[in-house]
Amino acid sequence: MMVENDGVCFKAALKMLSRNGFVLKIFLSLLLVSNIASGQAADSCNAITASMNYTVRSVSIKGRFVPDVLQQKAEQIIGVETLFDPARLGPAQEEIRTALVSSEQNFFMRFVKQSSSVLYIYTKVCPVVTDSTSRQVSVEIFPYYLGVDLVSIGDNILPIPRSARPVFFTQLPPILRITAPIAGFYNDRNYGPAIFVRTNTDLLHVLGKPSGNKNNGLWHLNFGLQIRKSLSQSFNDIGTGFELNRSDFNVKNLGWSLGGYYGHQSLPLGKEESTRNMFGLNAGITGIRRLLVFSKYAVNAGFRYSRNDFGDQARQFVSERGLRIAFIGDSRIGQGMSRFGIYFDDNLPKNFGSGKSYQRLSSNLGYNTVIGKEHNNIDMEVLAGGGLSWGNVPLYNQFWSGNGARNFMYESLSGMGNQGYSPGPSVRSLGENEGGIRNPLGYLQGGSAYWHINLNLSIPIRAWARPLIPDIVISETARRRSTLRSALKGVVETTKNAIISDLIDNDSLPDNEETEKIADNIVNRDIRPTINFLADRANVYAIKPVALFDMVRLYNDGNSKTWYAAGAGLQVIIINAKLQAGYMHTLSPASDHHKGNFFVKLTVSDFY
Repeated sequence: MMVENDGVCFKAALKMLSRNGFVLKIFLSLLLVSNIASGQAADSCNAITASMNYTVRSVSIKGRFVPDVLQQKAEQIIGVETLFDPARLGPAQEEIRTALVSSEQNFFMRFVKQSSSVLYIYTKVCPVVTDSTSRQVSVEIFPYYLGVDLVSIGDNILPIPRSARPVFFTQLPPILRITAPIAGFYNDRNYGPAIFVRTNTDLLHVLGKPSGNKNNGLWHLNFGLQIRKSLSQSFNDIGTGFELNRSDFNVKNLGWSLGGYYGHQSLPLGKEESTRNMFGLNAGITGIRRLLVFSKYAVNAGFRYSRNDFGDQARQFVSERGLRIAFIGDSRIGQGMSRFGIYFDDNLPKNFGSGKSYQRLSSNLGYNTVIGKEHNNIDMEVLAGGGLSWGNVPLYNQFWSGNGARNFMYESLSGMGNQGYSPGPSVRSLGENEGGIRNPLGYLQGGSAYWHINLNLSIPIRAWARPLIPDIVISETARRRSTLRSALKGVVETTKNAIISDLIDNDSLPDNEETEKIADNIVNRDIRPTINFLADRANVYAIKPVALFDMVRLYNDGNSKTWYAAGAGLQVIIINAKLQAGYMHTLSPASDHHKGNFFVKLTVSDFY
C-alpha cells in the first residue's frame, strides 16, 4: 500500500512471520521516507534540493550494533563526497528496512524479544558548511522501532523497549545471543544485600540461527540458570533446569512443555536458616483460547524430591516427596490487567513426625491499572491472597510472613516462578520469611493459614519522565495532523485481514464471520491495547514516588497475629534498568513497632 500526503510518502508493509508457536506473529513495518518535497517550508535542515549543489559530507545510521556492511551500503547509495540528491534517500532507507526485517526474522529475536514490531525511518539532512567555497551536508538516518512481545503481555508485564532505536540482532555479541541475561540487586533486613543473575539458552537454536524447517521453530530445548547470593549472609538460591516445549499454541491448539530441574536453597526461616536440595519434573500446557474470564492461562503439575535441613533449637533433616498442581490465568479488566493463581501440593516427609502426608492450598489475585492520560499516569497495583494447610507441616513449608524476591504479578505466565508454590503472605516491613507466631514453648513457627492485602500507588512527576515514542509530526494539513504516535496506532487497523488469512491457512478455520470475530478479538485483546499503551503511555525513563501499604493475618493452632505496615519509596525506570526501593515500617502489632525494612530490587535486562 502506497500513500502520499503533503510530500510525505510512506509504505505500510504487512507480513505474517512464520510462527514459533507463541501467538500469531504479526510483523508491522511502517516506513516513512524523508520528508523533503516541493512546497515544504524553508528550514536549515530538510530543505535542501539537488539544485543547491551541496556535497554529502557524511552519512550515519542512528541504531545499535549497525553492521559495517550496511553503513557502507548507505554511504554508497547516498554518495559520500558527491553532490547531494534527495532521490537517493528512499533507496538507502529501503536498504536499512530490509536489513532490519532480515535481522528480526532471526530466531533469537522472535524467541527472546518481541513477536510484533513497528518501524518508522526518518532522515535528517542538514548543512554543515555553508561558505561560498564549500557547501556540505550531513545525512542522519533515524530508524524508530517499536517491538512488542505479545506473549509477555499475557504474562501481565509489558516489556517496554529500552529505546526506540532498533538493534541489528545479527551483530550482537554471541554471549548475549546465547544467554539472554538478566541481572540485578536485591536487599531486605533478613536476607541482606544480594546480587542475582538469570540466563536462558535455547539449545536447539544456539546463536539464534533460524531453522530451515519452519516447524522446527516451534520446538525449544531451553536451559536456564538462576543465581541469587547474599553479600552479607550465607544465604543463596541456585537453580538450573531443562525444558522441552512445543509452543504452537493459538486459538485452536495448546502449547505444552516437559522439564526437569535441580535447585539448592539456603534461606532465612524466622531467626534461623533452612537449607534445601531438590530436584523435580514438570509438565504443563498453555493456551490463549478464552476460558471463563481468562484470555490466557497455564496449567502445570510436577513431582519434587527434596532433602531439608532446618530447626531453631536442634537441627532436623527431612527427606520429602511431593506432588503439586497449579493454575495461572490472566485477563484484562477495564484499563488494567489481572492475574489469578491457585496452587495445591501434597507432600510426604520420610522421617518427620508420624510420617503422614500433609497438604497446602493457596491462591493469589492481583490487579494492575493506570489512572490518567498520556505519559503521566498514576499506577495502582493491588494484590490479595490466602492459604491454608492440613496435617503436620514441617517448619520449612509453613507459611511465613515477610518480604519476598518473587513477584506474582510479573513472573512469566508459565515460567518456573509460577510453576512452584505460592510465595505466601507478603508484609514488606519484615525481612524474607521473618514473620511467625510464638508457640506456648516460646519457639517461633510459621502459620497454618493466612490472608494478605498489598497496595502500591505511584504518583507521576511530569518533569521526571520522557516518552518512549517522540511526538514527531509526519504530516499536517488544515484538516488533519498526523504524528508518529498516531501512525503507529493506525497501522494496527491493517492487521485484521492478515490474521484472518493466517487462521484460515494455518489453523484450518473456515472463511466465515466466526473466523472474522476471532481475528477481531485478537486485535482488540492483544494488539491494539498494547500498541496504544506503548505509543501513548510508555516512557524511556520515569521516576515516580510510591506509597505502600500491607496487611497480613497469620494463623496457627488457635493463635493468630496481624501485621499492618506502611511506607514510601521510588519506582525508577531508566532505559533497561528498573529500580524499586523504599522503606516500610510496621504499624502493628506493638511487639514489632521497632521493625522496619529498607528494601531494594534493581533489575537490568535487554543488554542489547
